[in-house]
Amino acid sequence: MMICSAPAILLAALWPVFVEGTVLCYRPPRNGTQHHAATGFCAPSVTDLAYVHVGKTGGTTVRNALLESGLAFSEIHVSPVAATMVSRAAKWLVAVRDPIARAASAFYWRQPPRRLRRAHHVPPRRPAISDAAEIDLYRCFATFDAFARALDDDSPCGARARAVLDDPPPSCHLGLGLASYLRGALGALETRDVFLARTPSLRRDVAAFGAWYDATRTFARLHHENNQAYNKTLSVEGASNLRRALAEDYALLARLEGMAVNGASEERPP
Repeated sequence: MMICSAPAILLAALWPVFVEGTVLCYRPPRNGTQHHAATGFCAPSVTDLAYVHVGKTGGTTVRNALLESGLAFSEIHVSPVAATMVSRAAKWLVAVRDPIARAASAFYWRQPPRRLRRAHHVPPRRPAISDAAEIDLYRCFATFDAFARALDDDSPCGARARAVLDDPPPSCHLGLGLASYLRGALGALETRDVFLARTPSLRRDVAAFGAWYDATRTFARLHHENNQAYNKTLSVEGASNLRRALAEDYALLARLEGMAVNGASEERPP
């Protein structure tokens, strides 16, 4: 994954770009040139679409589909949406996922590779772990369930587990759930058109979004596969702890589903 901080970036049409804690304006290519992205919201004359890319929801797949379709849009990733931003776009696309499933994906995405791997296995592309809080986290926990059970534990490792959700390192999606993006903007979003791209129905949702947003445009066909091979087993204790720890994410997701053009998710929590 590429980390960029320059004011303006030339992008290959499908190259995933990650600008930490900022907003990008993507504009379609002209005359066969590359996609162009610049920091900041797109001007209203360029597009009326904003995309909230919550980490570990299939959000890069959604972004690439928007790019393939030749849309201009503003993307918010690893950054909170302020209420004052909402007026910058009339239509909002939000990538969402069941909070526990999203946290599990984030935990294993950042987990250091095991020493014993099959020779043909290719580790996932991800930024290297350098933050001390993340290093300590993975010293404590080999599995997501161990992490979840420790959330109610009065121990140094339990404190680390709670801290990564309450005050996550900048590149740690584990603690950057839906609430971290939208808690300050949900009321303002009620005045806008909101469409959800949900992980378990991503292909269908993106196709429906295309028909809703611009029925005259040919939208890219989504090729989304979830090939993560981690252990999804979660104990009753772990699931209960996570439901409490992620209660704000669940409450916010329910409110979003209530206001969204395409309604509630089919995904069910553990």
